[in-house]
Amino acid sequence: MRFHLLPPLALIACVCLSAPASAQEDAPTSTNGQEDAPTSTGTTMDAPACPARPAPFCTEPLTEETTPDPANPIAPGTLVQGTNGPNAGEMTLEHEAWSTPESRFDYTWPSPEDREAAIANGTFVDYNINIAGIKGYNGRWFMTTPRWKGGVPATVVEYLPKGSDVEGASPDKDLFKPWPSWHWNRYSDGTPEDCNSTIQYTHAALVDIKGRLWVIDNGAADLFVDTGRYVCPPKVMAFDIAECDANPDTCEPVVHYVLPQECARFGGTNTPVTGGGPIQFLNDLAVDPVTDWIYITDANFPTPPNDGLPGSEYTGGVIGLNVELGICNRVSSMETDIVQEAPTGSQFIVNGANIALSQSADGIALDPISDDVVFTSIGAYSTWTMPAAALRDPTLTNDERAAAISRVMVKDDQTDGFTVDPQGNLWMGGMQSSSVRKYVRDEWGYFDPNPEIVFSDCSLGVWFDSFGDDIGGNKIVSASNEITLFFCELFPGAGIPCPPAPDRTFAFRIFSAPITGGTSMDTIMAKADTWTEGWPDYAALAAGEDGIGLASDTTSGSSTHTSFKILAFTGMLALIFMHLH
Repeated sequence: MRFHLLPPLALIACVCLSAPASAQEDAPTSTNGQEDAPTSTGTTMDAPACPARPAPFCTEPLTEETTPDPANPIAPGTLVQGTNGPNAGEMTLEHEAWSTPESRFDYTWPSPEDREAAIANGTFVDYNINIAGIKGYNGRWFMTTPRWKGGVPATVVEYLPKGSDVEGASPDKDLFKPWPSWHWNRYSDGTPEDCNSTIQYTHAALVDIKGRLWVIDNGAADLFVDTGRYVCPPKVMAFDIAECDANPDTCEPVVHYVLPQECARFGGTNTPVTGGGPIQFLNDLAVDPVTDWIYITDANFPTPPNDGLPGSEYTGGVIGLNVELGICNRVSSMETDIVQEAPTGSQFIVNGANIALSQSADGIALDPISDDVVFTSIGAYSTWTMPAAALRDPTLTNDERAAAISRVMVKDDQTDGFTVDPQGNLWMGGMQSSSVRKYVRDEWGYFDPNPEIVFSDCSLGVWFDSFGDDIGGNKIVSASNEITLFFCELFPGAGIPCPPAPDRTFAFRIFSAPITGGTSMDTIMAKADTWTEGWPDYAALAAGEDGIGLASDTTSGSSTHTSFKILAFTGMLALIFMHLH
């Protein structure tokens, strides 16, 4: 999540957009004649129509009576009943961790002297530490601690809850263990050699079923302070968890790829975050563990001037990447007609805090049922989808990929992170209602727009930032991080105190809910032998060759990918089903 703050405006009531248009337009044929682009429901905005609100909005500030007590944290593993509305639900609270002036989050330092030196030189400022992403793996918790402010010594960590039996845990302090090592998490000096062996800024990480921790590093540091800058080019890495646990000081990534300019713009070392031009902000990722295709959201927006460098003509977007094949594709220029629904979506209230922000594609997930990429934006009521095949194919143009995007669902609340579980259910947070929602599929395979409220609590669920399935645990995990309290200077509200940063109190909480119907590994790996049937040879396409898996269209003399023929047929069926449903 990256915030793009808007000028103060009067907050506008919820005005949502309608369901997808009932008529589809055929996307244009690609310029090289290789294939037809997938059909689309189009990107035009229809008349506003808000869905029913399944959970009340949390519009009032937290008070002494409603704020949880840091001195009496909820015991790990407690089944917590939501309190917001008649359908508030319940989830397991795995852990609650508080950052207070008396007790801040800390790290597993090599020595006390290293800690004191970091405090002295400003690379460790304990009240500037908060979490964003979370992923579970065999009972462990991997997190990201973004360098939102100065003094964040590590950006990818393993969480060691206080009082737990995890090796290295403290009896009285929540700790973060830099992962895979301190060496990888150090601030870079910006040289190419140093950038290749450091992780600068990670908002989202992911653990796959092969035991690899995937990291997207957008290369920034101290994002929301005056000294915010881009230090290193954006890159994607994957680390083998077992190997790095055994050899943390020497382990190297099994995947390491610096994104090219045409895929993710980098303005150069020490380019300022503000006023530095249209630079990427890699925000979230999804990984297909069968084929190692990676799908990433770029949450950035343009800043004049347009200097003509590669990438300056586009802004926020969605990226499809395969490191082994050396293919990096993206769809861009979506923010005006697809993702952004300002001002109706970009201004809202979270626990009394006025949020006014504009932001491009944010959360992303790969649907294991349909092989679609699902994504959304914080400042939007819509959720969007596109065939992952459109992001894999290097022969498609940007416009053809954009034509493949469809609005899949309209919701009543804003969302940050989300995920699709192995059974095809869509999980996401509701920021105004402090809720976790589960959207199941209806009889036609669409996401039912009326969600199950798994949990809703105005005190405990402030800003669900990330979701994921716990590998080995057969459950969905999510974390709320009270970012409105952490960043109260950015999100003012009537009656909300905003003390100086050293005096603030905030918490993060890890919640979980069971996945029904099978485990991640069973569900996904069962597809491994058949998942790529009908796929073209993308490497051959990138080289300008026909590729394997092309079927000749004898009526027109052109060639079309078998997978896209299936998509077109599925699109026709979808139209029929929409009329019948």
